[in-house]
Amino acid sequence: TFDGWYNVEGKLVGYPGDKITVTEDLTLEAKYTAINYPITFADEKGSKISSVEVAYGQMPTAPKDPTKASTAQYTYTFKGWSPTLASVTGAATYTAVFDSTLRKYTITFKNGTTTLQTSEVAYGTKPSYTGNAPTKTSTDKYSYTFKGWNPAIASVTGAATYTAVFDSTLRKYTITFKNGTTTLQTSDVAYGTKPSYTGSTPTKKATNKYTYKFKGWNPSIVAVTKAATYQAVFDSTKVTGIVEGRLASLGLSVRAVSRSIQISAAPKNSTYAILDMQGRVLLKGRVESANFNIAVPQAGSYLVRVGNATRKVQVK
Repeated sequence: TFDGWYNVEGKLVGYPGDKITVTEDLTLEAKYTAINYPITFADEKGSKISSVEVAYGQMPTAPKDPTKASTAQYTYTFKGWSPTLASVTGAATYTAVFDSTLRKYTITFKNGTTTLQTSEVAYGTKPSYTGNAPTKTSTDKYSYTFKGWNPAIASVTGAATYTAVFDSTLRKYTITFKNGTTTLQTSDVAYGTKPSYTGSTPTKKATNKYTYKFKGWNPSIVAVTKAATYQAVFDSTKVTGIVEGRLASLGLSVRAVSRSIQISAAPKNSTYAILDMQGRVLLKGRVESANFNIAVPQAGSYLVRVGNATRKVQVK
């Protein structure tokens, strides 16, 4: 504001509006008092950061750049003041302006303790796994198939770790049943299941010395833990009996086989009879087939008559 007129000696000559009488050469200087105006700096919500008095026409000095706390979604960088700072012409308020940037978070994909992928992903973005499908080593019992992630993948709101999840399937193994070199049955059976043989009872061809009866399997059948082969096992019974010399010349034989009497190469239409040791006829008939068996009720000694020849047979 205008204070008045002053001479060269700095003395007041007249106030604003006064009339000055001039009697000689006079140099006058107008003097002013600067007017200060309140200049306020505020945050974006209007809360005062600082306030100063600045003279008319002066450029206000801003305070230290303010900061704004990050949120889960954004980080903030001070951009400047609104409006742009200008020379003072009156009271003014300047408000802080910030640029916002979406925050990024570390997203990790793991398979057990192994890290498969890690990356920085922006808030609100749904992350994705871009590597090869995770795998899990099979055990004797299970094989594994990748199922997905735990927890389920969701849009980013913070750092997260996703762990591979697998479906398990009982492994199957090939189980084989054999009789000598002949394969009787083969199938794939699940781990922990006890296999079973569903075919006909295995047999073994008799020899001149022995007959054979199926006994079971070697090794003993157990629940599956790996591929296995089971081999048929037989009990052997020594053949007892006689072959009459004259009949032998004709190729006919009489022998005991288990609880039966086996007659081989008998002349058709000849008669036969089985007698006990007292000579009582237990069974008799006519030969209809060259080879046949006659079951006896119990172990012991018997007389076998084919045609006119009789021989003793011991059945065990």
